[in-house]
Amino acid sequence: MYTVTELQRKMRIELEERYANVLVTGEISNFQINARSGHAYFTLKDEDAQVKCVMWRDQLMRVRHRLDDGLKVVLRAKVTIYEQGGQLQLSVAAIDPTGLGARQLEFKERVEKLRQEGLTKDARKRPLPKHPRTIGLVTSKGSAAIKDVLRTILRRDPFAHVIIANTPVQGTKPVIRSSAR
Repeated sequence: MYTVTELQRKMRIELEERYANVLVTGEISNFQINARSGHAYFTLKDEDAQVKCVMWRDQLMRVRHRLDDGLKVVLRAKVTIYEQGGQLQLSVAAIDPTGLGARQLEFKERVEKLRQEGLTKDARKRPLPKHPRTIGLVTSKGSAAIKDVLRTILRRDPFAHVIIANTPVQGTKPVIRSSAR
């Protein structure tokens, strides 16, 4: 015989072990961010079912897309049980918009952010110098193309000053990737 707490805990542990890393697709509904904790709570649904989801603040900070009701997504999550409420839920580790529009959505959001900051106004634009004195190169120091780029720059202008900003060229490490390229 189990107490309610013992049964919930046993079920939660078994679910978390068996479904520790699942990909689930659906549409976001009832999206909200808790003002105090920074955690996101929402429902993921399709035509026939729905499940409650939580995304902890640390994971939410890594999301590069605006999340909102009606957005279709693929998420990577752990199936768990919220013991106090006795409710099945997904603890979301990563989330991405689905379909071919995901990259387009990211692009539009970035353009809008730059526009709001005033960085796309004509008044800010300056002509490119024919022979720049300093060239900034943002890439990974271990990238295969860096030698070719440096060789080309120095062949065209042996006196150019090149500043290399070492950075991962793939951006933040994505958890879920689209198979379409």
